[in-house]
Amino acid sequence: MKNIRNIILASKLNNPNIVFYALLLTFLIDSSVNFFIKIPVFVPVSILFLPFLWFISSEKKRFLPFAIISAMFILTAIANNLIYGFHQKNVSDLLFILLFIASYFYYQNNIKLLKKSTIYVFLTVSFVMFVFTFFNLNSDNWQENQPLYEKTIQVEEQEYQSGTSEFFDERKPLDFLEIFRNYHNGLFRLPHIAAYFFGFIFLFFAFQFQKTKQRAFLYLSGVLLILLFYTGVRSVIVGLGLSVFLFLLTKLRWGIMASVFLLFVGVIFMRNFLYETFQNTFLGQYFGMIITLFDNFSGFSRFLLWKSWYYEIKNFDGIDFLTGKGFISSMQANTRNIYFKEWFHSDPLSIVYVYGIPGLTAFFYLFYRIYSDNAKAIRENLFIFSFFFTMIFLSLINGFYYFFPVFLLFIFLAMIFIETNTNDIGTSETISN
Repeated sequence: MKNIRNIILASKLNNPNIVFYALLLTFLIDSSVNFFIKIPVFVPVSILFLPFLWFISSEKKRFLPFAIISAMFILTAIANNLIYGFHQKNVSDLLFILLFIASYFYYQNNIKLLKKSTIYVFLTVSFVMFVFTFFNLNSDNWQENQPLYEKTIQVEEQEYQSGTSEFFDERKPLDFLEIFRNYHNGLFRLPHIAAYFFGFIFLFFAFQFQKTKQRAFLYLSGVLLILLFYTGVRSVIVGLGLSVFLFLLTKLRWGIMASVFLLFVGVIFMRNFLYETFQNTFLGQYFGMIITLFDNFSGFSRFLLWKSWYYEIKNFDGIDFLTGKGFISSMQANTRNIYFKEWFHSDPLSIVYVYGIPGLTAFFYLFYRIYSDNAKAIRENLFIFSFFFTMIFLSLINGFYYFFPVFLLFIFLAMIFIETNTNDIGTSETISN
C-alpha cells in the first residue's frame, strides 16, 4: 500500500492541476451530454476520485480532521438510508459534500502547486459553455424542479378556500415576479452553476488587478460581472454585496457604507419605477426581487422553502436529529408542502434535515477550519474576505456545497497563496502561470 502511495506521489497524478482538469473535463462532458439527454456523468466519475483523494491524503498532517468530518457525514447517511430508504439523490448529495471536504484539504496540502493558468482554462471553459445562451440555446434540465404551477394552482385555491392550506395565502398579483423569471445558462445544467462560476472568477480577476494593476484584469472583471447579472441568478449578487458591506463594516469605512446605504434606500423607494423601466431586460427581475421582498414577502421563494423546513423539523424526534432523514426526503417534503420539487436551498437547514446535528456540527467545523487556516489573508484582503464570506452567505441563502466547490476552492486557495507569498513589487514569488 505504501509503495502504491509513493508511486502516485511521484507521478503527475498527484498534481492538483491535473485533478482539476480531469474533473473539469468530466463536468464539461456531463453538461454537454445532459443538454440532449439526462444521463449522470459527473457523479459516477467523481465517486472514483474520492478514494484517490482520500488515499493520497492519508499521511498528511491534516488527515485526521478531514477523516472525522467525512466520517460523520458517511455514518449519518448510512443510518438514514437504512431507516428511510435508499435513493440515488441521497448518494449524489453526499458525494458533493464529501468532494467539498476532500478538495479543500487536498488543495490546502498542495497549495504551492496551484497554477493561475488552470484558472484561466476554467474561465475559458465556463465562457464557451455559457456563450450558447446568446444563440438562445439553454439547457432546460433545471426546469424539472420548478413548481408545477399549471397543475397545482387549482389545488392551492381549493385548499385556501377550504381552510386546509398551511403554506399559501390567496394568490396575489405580485406572485408572478417569483414565478416567471428569465434565466440564461447555455450548456450549464443550472443557471446557478454559471452564476457561481462567474461570481467567484470575478473575485479572482479583481484580485489580480489589485495585485498587478493590469487593466486587462479590470476589463475582464467587468465582463464577468455583466455575465453574472445576465444569468438571472440573484443569490450570488446578494452574497457578494453582503460580503463587501461586511468588509467595509469591519474596516469602519463609514463614508462608503453610508453612500451604499443611501443608494440602496433610493432603489427601494424607486423599486416600482425601476422594475417598469427594466422589466424587459435581464435587470428587471433584480428589481422584481426588491418588490417581492418589501411588498409580497410571503410569496418569496426562500420564505416558502424555509417555512416548509420549519414545518418538517418541528416534527423531528430524537433519532431524526441524530441521523437525519436523507436528501430525497427533503424534496418529497417540499413537493408535499409547497408543490415545489426542490431542496431547502440553505446548507445548514438542509444538513440538519438530511444528516442531523452531527452533520451540521461537522459542516460548521469545516468552515471554522477554512477560516482558521487562512485567517490573516481573509481579514486583510477585500477580495479574499469577500470570497470566503460569499461562500458563507451563499451557504445560508442558497447553498454552496451543491454548486461544485471542487472548482471554486482551487481559486480561493490560489488567491490565499498569492496573497501570502507576494514580494514588494506585487508579484507572487513562487506560484506559476
